[in-house]
Amino acid sequence: MQNWSRSMLSASFNSDSGNMNTLPAKNGDILYFRTENIEILTKCNEALPDTFQLREKDTLIYLNEKLFGLLIDSSRDMLPWFKQMSLSEMKNLQSITITSFIPDSYLKYLDAIAKVNPVIDFLIYNNDEPANSNNLRWISQRFRPEFLHVSINNQEIGLLKNFTNVKILSIELTDSTIPEIIPSLPGVSELTLMLKNQIRVLTPDFFILNPQLTSLSIYSNSDITKINWNSLQKLETLRLYGIDSIKFPKSAFFPRLKTLLVSGNTDLPYDNLLGLHHLKELGIPSSVPQDVFNEVIRNQPELEYLQLTGNDTFLINDYSILEQLKKLRYLIITEQSGEVNTIHPLKRLTFLSLPEEFFEDSLKVVALKKALPDTVIVPNQGFCMGSGWLLIFVPLVAIGVFAGKKYFSKAA
Repeated sequence: MQNWSRSMLSASFNSDSGNMNTLPAKNGDILYFRTENIEILTKCNEALPDTFQLREKDTLIYLNEKLFGLLIDSSRDMLPWFKQMSLSEMKNLQSITITSFIPDSYLKYLDAIAKVNPVIDFLIYNNDEPANSNNLRWISQRFRPEFLHVSINNQEIGLLKNFTNVKILSIELTDSTIPEIIPSLPGVSELTLMLKNQIRVLTPDFFILNPQLTSLSIYSNSDITKINWNSLQKLETLRLYGIDSIKFPKSAFFPRLKTLLVSGNTDLPYDNLLGLHHLKELGIPSSVPQDVFNEVIRNQPELEYLQLTGNDTFLINDYSILEQLKKLRYLIITEQSGEVNTIHPLKRLTFLSLPEEFFEDSLKVVALKKALPDTVIVPNQGFCMGSGWLLIFVPLVAIGVFAGKKYFSKAA
């Protein structure tokens, strides 16, 4: 289970001693759930119930015994299910995952679903280029998703313009080369790019046709220094995952930035962060030296969320400086826990997640819970990146996955 928007491939949240998975999320965040055979991506919103159970049955996922997700895969025959499906039940469907060509025999049933529930989220990936193109064209003519995750090549990227209602777009580019520019997608406010390792550089004008973007996430080891950041003046959120040995752009490019998440072996010069005094959320690699970390924290008094992402070097061990953050509520530390006793004074924390190895020492766990009795404390499994809130709860049981949430402010 992951919060795709905040910890994409850098941390997953494991079950605690009560078999409960917990993760922090905001309305609008993209949540990733995987059962035994099905994976789905879906938006977190106010309609999500306070407590829910995810249960897999064949190619379906049920949330509190109501249909939630649907998988279309060539290895499984969905026709018997389609023939007996209830259209009233389809109004509850939130997400469809497509991993193969859509058989012609399914089309009339999907068309019927589109007429009663056209705003379903989609996760589409298929290595067969003609099949993928046909799927995209057909879906765009009938459905109006607000969130779309798609695996495409350079020739297919132009098809995304047909999804005029999409506001949150996640693109996994499958080619080893990259187009010079992303086509204009005026309705998209949040864009995620996942690029192959062979792509080494993003061109200066790559985003120039999309100045409306308020959120940008890049998962790649590409050189981002050539990007014309002046074309993205409206950015409020910037997330850079796996950016190796690349200097973070100067803060002057981001006058509206409130969320900055960076991971990988990134050179994070303190001078480039000067001017970012109003961050609400910050994620930085654990390879940042302790003194630089302390200076960054001193200049971010508004922080509510902090994530330290592990890599091959771990230089942050002392968290005493965090006592200065009066608004800090969410703290996530992956890979190595450091001196956890320096976290004990952080009484205001709502949520704390530490590496699962820390929970092997029962004495330290007891001491931490005694120091922070009102804090939700859960293990995580960090993925080494190379050198308004709510909580989602997920107890793991034989029949499936449970989750729940709690709102902490109406602003969320």
